[in-house]
Amino acid sequence: MAVVRLTLLVRHDCELCDELHSALARDPRVAQAGLELVDITSRSDLFALHAYRIPVLFDAERELYAGRFDDAAVTAVLDEVFSTA
Repeated sequence: MAVVRLTLLVRHDCELCDELHSALARDPRVAQAGLELVDITSRSDLFALHAYRIPVLFDAERELYAGRFDDAAVTAVLDEVFSTA
């Protein structure tokens, strides 16, 4: 079974980021896998790429989800990620 590593790109005072982070934190699969939060303002390369697209969720290999929180879409993404892990 592959190890799932999730990274969430966020920014301080971002309600969309907080909403997605809260939803991810409630998922026991994410809690078990772990979730790294990266503030894009701490890295100019990430800020340049994602300033207007956050939050952005990645696994070790690809972008999984970006933008406004949609519970059904996030659940579908997580189901797919953890079913192939």
